[in-house]
Amino acid sequence: MNQISLSNLIDIKILFKNYQKIILNDYLIRLIKNGVYLDQRQIITTEPL
Repeated sequence: MNQISLSNLIDIKILFKNYQKIILNDYLIRLIKNGVYLDQRQIITTEPL
């Protein structure tokens, strides 16, 4: 497995720039704090990721 550096990650401002608001529940916040990568399974949206 290749190492991941900060330059490989997408800035959250760029990722969500087309969204008016983001609602984070307690479960989602715990996932993020534990370093879980989010994908379409954790995010409900009509827009593709």
